[in-house]
Formats: sequence, C-alpha cells, structure tokens
Amino acid sequence: MRGMRLALLALVLAACGELAPALHCYVCLEPTGVSDCNTIATCTMNETMCKTTLYSREIGEALKCYTCEQPMVSAACKTITYCKPEDTACMTTLVTVEAEFPFNQSPVVTRSCSRSCMATDPDSIGAAHLIYCCFRDLCNSEL
Repeated sequence: MRGMRLALLALVLAACGELAPALHCYVCLEPTGVSDCNTIATCTMNETMCKTTLYSREIGEALKCYTCEQPMVSAACKTITYCKPEDTACMTTLVTVEAEFPFNQSPVVTRSCSRSCMATDPDSIGAAHLIYCCFRDLCNSEL
C-alpha cells in the first residue's frame, strides 16, 4: 500500500513538473527608473523571494543645493548648483549674526553641497559657526 502511494506521488510530480510553480521577478541589470524595470525572469528552484533596491534619485539626477563659497547675506546666496553624485546633503554655515542694536541685518552664511554634513546643536555654547544640514533639493534656503 505504501509503495502504491509513493508511485502515485511520483506520477503526480512528473505530470506537474514541480510541487510549486517557479517564482517570477522583475529584473534590471542596471539601476533604472521604476517604470522602466519591466523584464520578467524565472527564478531558480532555490530562490524564494524577489529583491528590489531603491535608490533615492533617478539615474542622471543630482541633488540641487543653493551655494555661495564666499560669506554673504543669506538672501543673496541663491546660486543653484547640481551636486556631485557622492553628495547627500545641502549645508548652510552661519558665519555671523548681528550682535548690536537694532538687530535688523540678515545673517551672513555660506552654502554648499556636502558629502557628509554634521549639524551643530543650535543651543551649544561656544560653537564658532552653526551648521545646518538638509537632505532634499534646494532645502537650504532658510536662515
């Protein structure tokens, strides 16, 4: 009786090919836009899930930051720069603030793209220059 069940199981497996259908995944050999990744591949028997790696930007699209290399009044520092691919942040450095009455001048800043921006604590005592970091296009316009 047991031999007959094994033979029946072997016959079913032979007719179906496998116990479960093969996994199918979208495959892109190079990073692409989401809508451009539409090639479907049949996975091997030992692959059990699909993997997707998301990048923060579309191919060819760089982070944009306001920049000014020389310290200037914040409102004048509005040059738009396309950052290098390794830059991940826009940085603003507060160079000076008005310390005398009537306190109506704008702060003087520098702005740039940054590979690794380390913000300072605005409440810290003795910081020579306050550094502000942000991580999206043209986010460093304030201050």
